[in-house]
Amino acid sequence: MEARIYRQLEQQILQVPHPRKARVQFNDAAILLVLLWAYLHDRAVCWACDVENWPKELDHPLPSPSCMSRRLRSLSVLQLLERVLQKLVDVFPQTMFKNIDSMPLRVGHYSHDRDAKRGRAAGEKARGYKLHAISSACVLRHWTLSSMASNDQVVAHELLVRLTDAGYVSGDNGYDANAVHASANRQDHQLVAPPRKSNRGVRDRRRNLVARLRSLDICDSPLQHCGQQRDFGWALMQGRKSIERSFSQLHFDGLYAPPPHVRHPRRMALWVACKLMIRLSKQAAKN
Repeated sequence: MEARIYRQLEQQILQVPHPRKARVQFNDAAILLVLLWAYLHDRAVCWACDVENWPKELDHPLPSPSCMSRRLRSLSVLQLLERVLQKLVDVFPQTMFKNIDSMPLRVGHYSHDRDAKRGRAAGEKARGYKLHAISSACVLRHWTLSSMASNDQVVAHELLVRLTDAGYVSGDNGYDANAVHASANRQDHQLVAPPRKSNRGVRDRRRNLVARLRSLDICDSPLQHCGQQRDFGWALMQGRKSIERSFSQLHFDGLYAPPPHVRHPRRMALWVACKLMIRLSKQAAKN
């Protein structure tokens, strides 16, 4: 199973042009493939540098752990990783309906990772990081990482500015704020989020932007008192569940709690990016 996914990702990586540097034994693609082999098995990078952990059909010269640590900090490897991710995302068509949400990545309470702060994690307190993402057509197109203590509304601005064209963005009531509605509106997108308890039934223009009032009107079905709620707003809220399914699929690929060897933002970002590549490769194979 792992060898088949590795072959698929190898084809995708080799199709992306990357310059060969002088006096370098291993090119950027080779470094990225070793990293993927490690995270396919949820092991440390040094584990993938041992030839005994590779099958015979995939046996080839391997870089040392010190070489991997040095090259994974280089700009060219990170750019190659970003281009491969974008290439896999572009396989899927983009729609005008997007979803925004966050997923906690918990670490142990006794971890020495100073960047893993304590914050809210799905109805409880936990320590670690958060994966914030915008999905379209069941694909995470834009994502970023933050500490668990960060507010979803603050990080949402960083994701919303990446949107293009026009459309709708649906989220939970944690995104119901004037600042988030303003960020989406600047990108020609209408944010649709259920009202918070303090804003439920409020139509005060002094407290709410026009975009926020429009979201409240979309979420309130005019036919709800007649027993019919299957309108446009209801459909948008139902479509929001697709990003939760995407997070659930990533859980099956191991993206739910970072292993002990994945700590600090740099390694965390590499680990999340590789897990997303693995999930996108599986989705592309099904299509």
